[in-house]
Amino acid sequence: QEVRLDANIVIPAIVGAEGICVWAHPLGGLGEKRIDFEKVEEIIQKLIPLGLKGLECYYNLYTEEECETKLAELIREMKIEIEKLKQGG
Repeated sequence: QEVRLDANIVIPAIVGAEGICVWAHPLGGLGEKRIDFEKVEEIIQKLIPLGLKGLECYYNLYTEEECETKLAELIREMKIEIEKLKQGG
């Protein structure tokens, strides 16, 4: 049985331990349901304030376009959102 941990608990714990939180397999991993880019973007917006700092772009189940174009663009957008938080808004 698959166990999922609550990001509201896990991410602050990672950050509190001076770790860097990176979301692995954001589009879904082996045996997992595939997540579309719109949903990934929605989830990212919720996770950034908790301390998310990155995404795993390259994964053997993802196409080159997904890795180098779409996920890379999400990371660029994340950087902007993270900087806004650092600057207070």
